[in-house]
Amino acid sequence: MLGKLRVGVLLFVGASAAAQDAVDLSVLRGRVLDPHGLGVDGATVEVLRCPGDEFACLDPDYRREFRSIGKRPTRNDGTFAIHVPPNLAIRLVVDKAPYAIEQRRRLYGGDVVTVQLRKATALTIESRGPGGTSAPARVRGWNTKTLLEAFDTRTDPQGNLHVPRLTPGSIVVSVEPRNTWIPRWQSIHMFPGGSGRLQFRSERGGTLSGTVRDAKTGKPIRNAEVGLGRSLHLRTKSDANGHYAIRGLGGPVVHPIHARARGYATAQIVAPSGKDGRARHDFALMKGAVARGRILDGSDRPVRDCYVAAIGKRHDGPTDEVDWIPTRTGRDGRFRIDNLRRERLDYVLMVRHDSFATLLYNFPYIDEESHPVFEDIVMRPRRVLRGTLKKQNGDPIRGVGVALIGCNEDRWTSAGHETTFQDLVLYATRRMGWTNSRGQFVFGDLPAGEYSIVQERQVLAQRIVVPEDGDPKPLALVK
Repeated sequence: MLGKLRVGVLLFVGASAAAQDAVDLSVLRGRVLDPHGLGVDGATVEVLRCPGDEFACLDPDYRREFRSIGKRPTRNDGTFAIHVPPNLAIRLVVDKAPYAIEQRRRLYGGDVVTVQLRKATALTIESRGPGGTSAPARVRGWNTKTLLEAFDTRTDPQGNLHVPRLTPGSIVVSVEPRNTWIPRWQSIHMFPGGSGRLQFRSERGGTLSGTVRDAKTGKPIRNAEVGLGRSLHLRTKSDANGHYAIRGLGGPVVHPIHARARGYATAQIVAPSGKDGRARHDFALMKGAVARGRILDGSDRPVRDCYVAAIGKRHDGPTDEVDWIPTRTGRDGRFRIDNLRRERLDYVLMVRHDSFATLLYNFPYIDEESHPVFEDIVMRPRRVLRGTLKKQNGDPIRGVGVALIGCNEDRWTSAGHETTFQDLVLYATRRMGWTNSRGQFVFGDLPAGEYSIVQERQVLAQRIVVPEDGDPKPLALVK
C-alpha cells in the first residue's frame, strides 16, 4: 500500500526533437574504472534482459529470468558500447577478477554508465543444527541498498559455505535448513578487501501433521504437497490416505503453511500452535477453476511465449493472501491457468511480452461451477513515457526509484464489471523505474491509459494520459 501521499511540484515540458535524436536509444555505453579511477582493459561486460525487474514480481522463476543480450570486453580505456533493445529495462554485470562482481539494474538504451570496481569481499557461512550438528541449507543473500541478489546457493553437506568476490556493502542473509526450523535473517556490512563470517543455529522444531482431502467429497488426496511459504520449504507429500507430516516447524520466523494438489486451489494457513511440539491441521481443498484464452497481435496472429499470470490478493487479519499463478502461451497463442480459487480472492490477469504493451484485465466472477474464458486478447504497441527528475535548483536527482501507477483503461471489459485495483497496486499496476546520472527515467511497456508517478510516497504527477496513437510528451518533474 502507498500510505499517505504528498503532492509535489510538477512542470510539463516537451523535449526538443534535436535533444531526443542526439541519444542513440539502442546502445548502452559506459566505462569501467578501477578503484583508483583508471580505465580497466578487458573487463567482461554483459547486458541481461530481466523482465521481473520492472515490477514487484512474486513469481520466483520470472523474477530470476535472465536473457543475455550481449557480452564483450572493455576497450583499453575501459569504455564499452553494447546494442540493446530500446525502451526495455536491462541489467548490467561487470566481471574483472580479482575485483568484486558489480551489477546495475533498471538501465535503458541511451544511458551512459560509469562502473567503478571495488576490492572484493568474502563471506563464510555456517549452518548448525541441534547440538552444533551440521545443517545443510539453502542460503540466499542480497544487498540491502540495491536489493540485488548477491547469491542463491546451498551449503556443503557439513553446512558450510564460502562466497568469494562479493560486492562491498550491507548484505542480508537467509538460511533455510532441510530438517530444522528456519533461523532469523542476519545482516552484515562487508568492507572492501575484507571478509566476514555468519553462523546460523536452528533446532529440530515441532511437527505438523494431518490429512489433505477433497472439500466436497471428503476423499483423501494423494501426492498433495504441503510446505512452508510459496516455495514449499520442508515440503512433503501426502500418502494414499491423504496423510502428511512436516518436521522442523517453529523457531523465530513464522511462515504460512501452503497445501496444493493438481486440480485444486492452493490453501494457506498460519502454522497452528500445539502441545509438546506437535500440532495438527486437516486441509480441505476446493476444486480449482480453470481460465483459458488466446493472445493475438494486431494482425490476428497468435503470440507465442507470452507471459500470462493470474494475480489475486486478499487481506485476512494479520496476513495477506496472495495468489500468483503463471503460465505461457503456446504456438497457437492459447493459455490455460489451473487451480484458481473459487472464493475469497478477486483476480486480475497480467499479460506481458517484450514486443507489446503490458495489459491487465479483471477476471469474471468465479462461482462454484464456472471456468473463466477470456475472449481473444489483442496486444497493443508499446508506448514510451520519458521524463527527468530535478531539484528546485535544476540539479538532476540521480539514482532514485520512481514508480508509475496505472494500466490500460479497458481492464474490466473481460469481467463485465469494474472493480478497484487498490489491493493489487503493489503487484499489478505499479511499474518500477530508476533515474540515471542525468535524472532521466523511462517506462517503455505502456498501453493507452491514465497514470500517476510516485517517488518515496510523494505524488509527483497525476492524470498523465498515454494516448493510443503515439508516445506522450516527455515530462520534467521538479521535487
